[in-house]
Formats: sequence, C-alpha cells, structure tokens
Amino acid sequence: MTTPLRVNLADLATSAGQVQDQHAAFVAAHTSSLGQMEAAQPGWIGTSAAALAALIQGWDAEAAILGGRLATDGTGLATTGRALASTDAKNAAPLTTITV
Repeated sequence: MTTPLRVNLADLATSAGQVQDQHAAFVAAHTSSLGQMEAAQPGWIGTSAAALAALIQGWDAEAAILGGRLATDGTGLATTGRALASTDAKNAAPLTTITV
C-alpha cells in the first residue's frame, strides 16, 4: 500500500529560500576569509609559506564543493516546489467544475 504524498508548498518554498540564503552567506564569508588569508601570505616564508599556500588552496577547493552543493540543493528545492505547485494546480482544475 502506498502512502499519499503530502507537501506543504509554502514550507518547501521557505526552505528553498533559506538554503539559497545560506549559500549566499557561505560564499560571502568564504570570499572574505580567503581574501584575508591571501593578504597574510606575503608575511610567511619558506616551507611555512608553501604550507599556507597549499592549505588555502585546499580550503578553497573544499569550499567550492560545499558551495556547489548548497547551490544545487537550493535550486532543487525551488524547482521541486514549482513543479509540485504546477502539478497540483493542473490536477485541481478539473475538480473546480464539479458541482454537488
């Protein structure tokens, strides 16, 4: 036996917006942090400078992956919400002509 799918479209839209906001905040914070780390690099020398450069590069790569996931999830939630709303409206249209 299957269970009917119940979706609160308003909550889904809110969730999509929150994830998209989190993505924007993450990107802004990472960009700021990256700028500060890069500005500090000239003060480092030798193997410490190389280690810092590698660390920054690794953090930037990881942040790009996480940022991409947040962007994909936010877009996916928004797209799913629009598709469900469209399907719901399309399926409800024939019911509006029924009279009791």
